[in-house]
Amino acid sequence: MSMFIALLSGISAIMLFGAFGVRFAVTRRFPRRILIATLSSLLIMICSYWYFEYMFTFDSISRGNMEEVTWPIVSPDETYVAIAYTESLGGAAGAVSVVVEVTNSSAEETSVIYYALANSRVSLDWVGDHVLQVTNEDYYDKGVNRSVTLDVRGDIYDERGRACKSYVMKGSFDMCYQHKRDAN
Repeated sequence: MSMFIALLSGISAIMLFGAFGVRFAVTRRFPRRILIATLSSLLIMICSYWYFEYMFTFDSISRGNMEEVTWPIVSPDETYVAIAYTESLGGAAGAVSVVVEVTNSSAEETSVIYYALANSRVSLDWVGDHVLQVTNEDYYDKGVNRSVTLDVRGDIYDERGRACKSYVMKGSFDMCYQHKRDAN
């Protein structure tokens, strides 16, 4: 008996909603403006994400908020000069990033080879004519270490890895390194 009642109520619901559904479809047009606005917003969000993720360059670093962290350090063969800067990222937490620029004295070219969040100890040391050791570690938390050794002729380091994925920067480096996060 209950199965019969369920079947009967189902049939009546289909007939009732079917009648109103046909009438609704005939009298109301599909809201095209809402569809166009939604699709346009979605397209803008996808394009913005793609642009900021895959068209990254170090040129987007704000030069106005940068302060020197180290003295200029000359390479052993006096071809390169390296200097580290901090960039204030603002916000309530007051995050700070480290930017290392290397200038080729003979070609008068300056390029950014290192970009990461700053820790409590930042230093630069030349370990060869073209090899620079960037130390960026935390005194208190030894697990936070963004130090790396880079060949200044073709290596770069970007903590987030955006420079490694960038279509714009693909030809400007030989090796690109990024921070490996712990699997905690």
